[in-house]
Amino acid sequence: MKEQTNKFVPKCIYGNKDLGYSPTGHITPCCWHNQSFDQPYIEDMFSSELHIDNFDCVDDILNTTPWARFFEMLLNNPSDAPIVCYYHCCTTLDRDVEETDRTIIKPDD
Repeated sequence: MKEQTNKFVPKCIYGNKDLGYSPTGHITPCCWHNQSFDQPYIEDMFSSELHIDNFDCVDDILNTTPWARFFEMLLNNPSDAPIVCYYHCCTTLDRDVEETDRTIIKPDD
């Protein structure tokens, strides 16, 4: 039987999780953050300055300071991650959200 782990591994970094788009016109790290206006690191992504209308392309949004801080935190201080991240990313890496098998490159332990 295959061993399973519930280690926190952000799917936005190590998996195949797409960006989200909130009803307010903001890009989010994933669809699970569309309502996370008050979560640490995420709340900065909902500023009026980061509204999609203020940018020519999504890559320009991803290169802003709030986004850099978010990914730096996930890599270097994952204990500071928003609760939404823990809720959805403390799962086995060989299963996606639809519970189908998926091959994902796992980070080094």
